[in-house]
Amino acid sequence: MEEDNANDIIKWLFKEKTQVDCKGIVEMSGDGARKTKWEARLRGNLLALEAVDFTAEPILFVCERLEFWPSNKSQNGLSLRQNSKEFLMEFVGGDCVDKWAMQLGVCSHRVTQAEYEQALFSHYSHDSSKTGCSPPSPFSSFLLSQLAKEQTFNLFQSANIPNKKVVLKEAMYETRLSFLIPQEMIKLSLKWTSEIRDELLDKLWGIKNSTMLDTLHMFVRHLNSNIEIHTQASEFLENYLGPSFRPSVEKYRLSFLHVPTNLHVQMFYIDSKNVGNFVTSGALTAMPLRYSNGGMFNLRNKFLSNLTPQAIDQTDEGRFYRRKQTLIKLKRMIGELSRRIDIEWKINKNKGVNSADKIVVEIFAESRQIHEMLLDLINSFPNIYNLVDALSEGGLAQLQRKNADSVPRDTLSSQLDLLEAHFVSLNSKMAAAEKLDIKNEEKKQSCEENIKLSFHSTLDSLHHLALSIESAQMLSLIQCLRNKNDCQTFFHLQLRHDALLSQAITLATTSLLLLIYSSNNLINLNYSKTNVTPLLINFSFLSCYGDEHGMIEDAFDMWQLFHDVAQFRFIPTNSSIIQTCFPQIEGFRTNIKISIPLPSEKIVELPQGMSKGEWFCPKIIYWNLGVNHEASLAASSVGGGNDSLEEMINRTALKQLDEYISILLLTSSMDLNCVEAVNRLIGDLRETVSVNASKKNLTIFKLVMEITRILSGVSILSCQSGKDRTSMALTLEEGRILKETCGISNQQMMEIISCLRKEGVRRENCRKNVGKPLYKFSPFQMNFLPKEFRPPMGTFTNFVST
Repeated sequence: MEEDNANDIIKWLFKEKTQVDCKGIVEMSGDGARKTKWEARLRGNLLALEAVDFTAEPILFVCERLEFWPSNKSQNGLSLRQNSKEFLMEFVGGDCVDKWAMQLGVCSHRVTQAEYEQALFSHYSHDSSKTGCSPPSPFSSFLLSQLAKEQTFNLFQSANIPNKKVVLKEAMYETRLSFLIPQEMIKLSLKWTSEIRDELLDKLWGIKNSTMLDTLHMFVRHLNSNIEIHTQASEFLENYLGPSFRPSVEKYRLSFLHVPTNLHVQMFYIDSKNVGNFVTSGALTAMPLRYSNGGMFNLRNKFLSNLTPQAIDQTDEGRFYRRKQTLIKLKRMIGELSRRIDIEWKINKNKGVNSADKIVVEIFAESRQIHEMLLDLINSFPNIYNLVDALSEGGLAQLQRKNADSVPRDTLSSQLDLLEAHFVSLNSKMAAAEKLDIKNEEKKQSCEENIKLSFHSTLDSLHHLALSIESAQMLSLIQCLRNKNDCQTFFHLQLRHDALLSQAITLATTSLLLLIYSSNNLINLNYSKTNVTPLLINFSFLSCYGDEHGMIEDAFDMWQLFHDVAQFRFIPTNSSIIQTCFPQIEGFRTNIKISIPLPSEKIVELPQGMSKGEWFCPKIIYWNLGVNHEASLAASSVGGGNDSLEEMINRTALKQLDEYISILLLTSSMDLNCVEAVNRLIGDLRETVSVNASKKNLTIFKLVMEITRILSGVSILSCQSGKDRTSMALTLEEGRILKETCGISNQQMMEIISCLRKEGVRRENCRKNVGKPLYKFSPFQMNFLPKEFRPPMGTFTNFVST
């Protein structure tokens, strides 16, 4: 038995639909007390007694080590002894004594356990598609293991009006995306890390400078370590046979680093009408990497504070990737021009003089364009001259492989001067060829070959210059991160960023699909006639204390970066089988592009820009509100706590939400009632945040959720494990929706919330994670939780994992 759940068992045993082994009216007596009449029910090894003709608390016996024998005092009675206590049970109907005796004789914990296991087997082995609540198709291909619970309430309205019957249903699902997207992101992370390692080895392995060589070895060690983590995680997820989510007890497992914890989708129905959709998850954080130096936000700030402005520029991955892509593009253009000189020149020459002249002019113009692009790149790259010069012969970082293409043959200034001379020579030869009237075919061919040779020399110099800049770019990393701590932090930030980005994309994609498939008419969405993107609200309930402070830093930093690094679009499915159409992910860690396939009928219903496949990024706003005892410690600054981060996060979130609403209202796409409601609510939210942006101010949560619902947004609720504080918040919001829909009182709302927490699907979420349907709260913590966040008695314990 779980602690303090005897009342629940008694209520269950005395329900009319509960099947019991024996039941009847008995008269009990013991220790000289007078006889009292009880209704008795026996199921397995549980015997429940409920008073019949007098008032008394119900009694529950666990029939273990129970002795019984026919009574000497009554022919219709049994004498029972348990724990040295004897009592007499007399049956009103004498014919049932033998049946009771037989059932009491065979009842035991082992028999009950066997029946329980048989029930579990029959429940999990039958076709799950025939039970529960079927999700809307074709979103059902992404939702798994549906679990639905329905409760009926008779709500008192007034003395003159009959009670109102309300049927509430909660449906909770796992999602296939929990592992699909992380697997793709791990492959990309492995590709990015392997490419940078191979490029370092290719371009700088022969470096003569011993200090830089040691730094290069350190780089390769860190890169190999990250590659090993990605490889092991990829192999683990490919062979994983567990549930379709990351259980909270596995939150410290490194193989689950890229997977969001306890990700579920939950839908709320009132009288069969869908009135609320939520995404619930554990904290957006890299928990296996721990928080000895804080989370992503603090780590990044400390790392940047140790670098010079020049080093900040050269270690910025966004700039690094853009420069690298520019160089790849220029090398591709150079190769294309070389091909055109060898092939198209000859073809166009056969067509006539004008065609040949045209191709020469085009190649010359494109060569000039490549030269200008390289100059722009050089001017935007700090210290590039010294870096290239260091790699050239006689430089500080001279490379041993003198004949390799990537080794600069000369200083950067000399290469630029040589290029300029090539262009001057090429221009002169072209001008001279135009003036000469060469009738001799042999001389004419010699002149053309001379111009072609000059073109090839110019392109070779351009290509070598691009390779020199590439090598210098790799050297810039080595030079900036010679400090061991800076180098270790840099690659730790890379690993942490990749993990957080994977989790964030999984959450955002799940939320977008939930928004699309849960909306009956996408045209009616408030932003459908505008260029405003969908609104996603991540509201977490972490405290600014201990490890959770680092978790907040991880989540806040990632959501702040997300708009700049991730882009989404909707594309038509390339298959009639929606189950085979999964999100396609490509790009670099600072420029990720996610293509989400949708059926053609859904594509048509999307807002105009999205239906055309335009790239967008949803507006994701992160809020946080600590509600447990650690939040109280942070607010009181005991033990180094500090809730200033929470205040800064909520003020930033208010500013972002205010800007989003301002843009949305300018488009006039909302009806007048919605506009008035949003203006009123955002005004209340401004006032609430200005007065108290932290310290368990639940008014913030209620206002934000109400605004999100009016603006057709999706709420992502989270805490450390996504099951305890998240469950309290979700059921509180369901109660608010019910109150708004049915007009019930606050007292009725809290009673229904208590029922949802006790009998709803959230306790099953706890069971799926830790094996017991109990929330993880201690009696000590209950004193610090706000009243709205306290679970009912008998539904929580401190003796389970989290």
